[in-house]
Amino acid sequence: MKIHLKREANIPGQGMFGKLTTDGFESLTVEREWLDNKPFHSCIPAGDYILVPHKYRGKYDTFALVGYTVSHYEQPDFERYACVIHPANVQSDLAGCIAPGSARGFLKGQYAVTNSTATTDKLMDILRSRSDETHVIRITDPK
Repeated sequence: MKIHLKREANIPGQGMFGKLTTDGFESLTVEREWLDNKPFHSCIPAGDYILVPHKYRGKYDTFALVGYTVSHYEQPDFERYACVIHPANVQSDLAGCIAPGSARGFLKGQYAVTNSTATTDKLMDILRSRSDETHVIRITDPK
């Protein structure tokens, strides 16, 4: 399955905002703002990543992005690891991961996405229903 995350705006102090689309599904997203790929403080670089099943914090079944400087688990040859898709509303709830939401809003004094848990669950259902396929997410930066 092919997924596209088109980043639309990098707002310093607020996050990177975009739109995620795949086969009849669309959501808005929030990530950490771009800070030169600094682990736990920046979104990951644009590019193509394989989505690998991952148990987030030992309890939430999700998918980790793997490719370029990002590995599934901590490894010495990679700058980043365990960058996953999970529910969150604002960039301060993230450490390099991607959070889908149904709308944009303002929470905790920050720009946000809303309804993240339900939106993330819908995306996870789609990905899991097609577990026999390789899932690739293409991330593009704002023009």
